[in-house]
Amino acid sequence: MPTRWRRRQAAAPTPIRMARETLGVAFPDAKHEIRAVVEKDDQVAVEANWTGTHTGPLASPQGEVPATGARLEIPADIWEKCEACG
Repeated sequence: MPTRWRRRQAAAPTPIRMARETLGVAFPDAKHEIRAVVEKDDQVAVEANWTGTHTGPLASPQGEVPATGARLEIPADIWEKCEACG
């Protein structure tokens, strides 16, 4: 992954950090895999996969969701415009 994208991820806004912390409690074994990155001019596409097991409580606005033991796999395609690219 290009260095400029790693720096951007490290400087994630507070709501994103809070979501990561919440999911980290509910899915302590969570892993994400970057499968592919394509960059052209000021556009970047990322193919990723997120997996984890719901073994901890999940905080939500409707109240806490107890652990279910369910294994999740969430594929994602992310398209971004990068002002610093190109």
